[in-house]
Amino acid sequence: MLCSAMLRSQFSVLTHNSALEKSKDALTRERLPSVHPDPDVERAKAGMKCILLRPEIATTPHSSVVLAELAQQARISIIPYQLKLDYDYWTYHDIMSSILPEDAQGEIPSGFAHVGHVAHLNLRDDYIKYKSIIAEILVDKNPGVRTVINKIDDVGEESEYRTFKYEVLAGPDDLNVTLSEENCTFQFDYSKVYWNSRLNTEHRRLVSSFAEGEAVCDVMAGIGPFAVPAGKKRIFVWANDLNPDSYTSMLDAIKKNKVHDYVRPFNEDGRTFIRTAVAELAKTHHAVDIMSKASRKDKNAKAEVVKTIKQPRTFQHFVMNLPATATTFLPSFIGLYPPSVREMLPADAKMPLIHVYCFSTKSDDNVEEGYKICEELSNQLQCDMKPGKMSEGKVEIHDVRDVAPKKRMFCASFRLPEELADLEEKGAVTMHLDVTQPLPEIQNIVAEAHKVHGRFDVLINAAGYILEGAVEEASPEETYDSLNTNVFGVINLTRAITPYMRQQHSGTIAHFGSVGTITGFSESLTLELKDFGIHVISIEPGYFRTGFLNPGARQFTEKRLKEYDQTSVGAVRNALNGQDNNQLGDIEKGCKVIVDVVTKKTRKEVPLRLVLGSDAYQMIKDKCESTIALLEEWKDVTCSTDHSWDAGSSNAPGWLGES
Repeated sequence: MLCSAMLRSQFSVLTHNSALEKSKDALTRERLPSVHPDPDVERAKAGMKCILLRPEIATTPHSSVVLAELAQQARISIIPYQLKLDYDYWTYHDIMSSILPEDAQGEIPSGFAHVGHVAHLNLRDDYIKYKSIIAEILVDKNPGVRTVINKIDDVGEESEYRTFKYEVLAGPDDLNVTLSEENCTFQFDYSKVYWNSRLNTEHRRLVSSFAEGEAVCDVMAGIGPFAVPAGKKRIFVWANDLNPDSYTSMLDAIKKNKVHDYVRPFNEDGRTFIRTAVAELAKTHHAVDIMSKASRKDKNAKAEVVKTIKQPRTFQHFVMNLPATATTFLPSFIGLYPPSVREMLPADAKMPLIHVYCFSTKSDDNVEEGYKICEELSNQLQCDMKPGKMSEGKVEIHDVRDVAPKKRMFCASFRLPEELADLEEKGAVTMHLDVTQPLPEIQNIVAEAHKVHGRFDVLINAAGYILEGAVEEASPEETYDSLNTNVFGVINLTRAITPYMRQQHSGTIAHFGSVGTITGFSESLTLELKDFGIHVISIEPGYFRTGFLNPGARQFTEKRLKEYDQTSVGAVRNALNGQDNNQLGDIEKGCKVIVDVVTKKTRKEVPLRLVLGSDAYQMIKDKCESTIALLEEWKDVTCSTDHSWDAGSSNAPGWLGES
């Protein structure tokens, strides 16, 4: 029960309320007005009001000078007032604090991603048992929320498109959302595309760094959170995404927001897109006429061209917002601007700025993280990269946001180094080749490459990526894709080049033999091609400090079985995580050895196997010793399966390959 000041006049509400607030006699609480209808029904109908007083005020006006004066002047009367606060008054946190047990009060789930009408939770295990009531109250207390979902895996585990598995906790299973960001409207199916509302500030920051009339290549554009707002600023954006659903939603956003003159959508692999977009833009002519606004006074006046904005022939910016794997796309920039492209560009054209997003650890000043990120960039680009100012040719590291207790998202921005732009000046010719293409297409590319110098002296086949997962976890499609790149692609490229080496009666074929199938393939080729003067070598490296263990080059099976966590499979996973960016091998030393061996600078014959790294030496040595021990242990059983032959008989067969 509270006290209230019953007003004698309905016209004195503002005056008396202001006086009582100033004297701190009025009750002031968040979301609770101090002025209420008079508790007497008839007086309330007549528009009479009362002012709630703080609980400490007694039912006598003498406890406050201001109240005493107002009562003495017969302007108010102090009366009891029963305040009733219903469910609508209490906040989500108020209600959860009152219904959750005391041991669950520490970190009550309160943060969620608001995507259109969907609230996206990421509940900790401790709160899963309360998920239904949490979702119900969230819907009640957030008028814009109709559906509440909870993520049940990490982003990207469901598919390479950064989507995720979820469960509906409240409302309909309808994730077709509409939302607005930076005065742009987006409509999409949240279950099929990636969207993060918490990146709104970052989208605005980066787009604000682009100037009107510049050209931007958005390699992993999603549905267009960078591209569409940039288009509204009259910035030309070539926006690409691998996800067909993202591409479809981006088409819709381009149309809805009327930026088709500036934003051009693509649905391609990012690595391929980087190279093809640069070459295509260099020969593309496009301009937009800016028209005058229609005259309100003269309806017959025609709009006139105020100015024309021409699309540049080269990109000023590349955006790569795929923080888990974007750095592994950086090798696509090596040799990106050969003379054939440069001759179509303005003489004063600068190398583009690259904005690549990535994850790293957390610290108070991010200094250590800056060096870690630059080490990764250096590994990918094979070029020394240091943190600092872009104006000084260094890498600017921007702290985007926290994503986990020990994990942050960063944006690394730098200008593409001139020495990486044109490898042809150093004698290299770069061509686009996908080893998973059909053999006739590979043969056509090889034929074009042969025209450059008229011969092939060395072919080096390196494995494309690791598929990490137990046999039971890997799907047939994942297994086929891995073999198609790492095995069949190697075999087809070898098929395409071998005829040229055979005709010139020389050459060296080098296979990285970390894949057992390729080692066997190399041994077979050695026998087949030695009479044509062609050497075959299987290169067996240990762990070298490259991006090979990073996500992207290291792909994960969609299915993950917890049963394997405490087995040798789990041990291998943990070991790979520990090895990443801590590998023993020095890539520069390794590359020099490979070049010296295959070009015979060592003055030795090309060996069948080349082991690189002390770790590889020890692993292979241990394997050989254990294999010999196994052979000796089972020698009697092994030899007992032969036909009986007279000792020394000339008919006794030897090994199939013996002469």
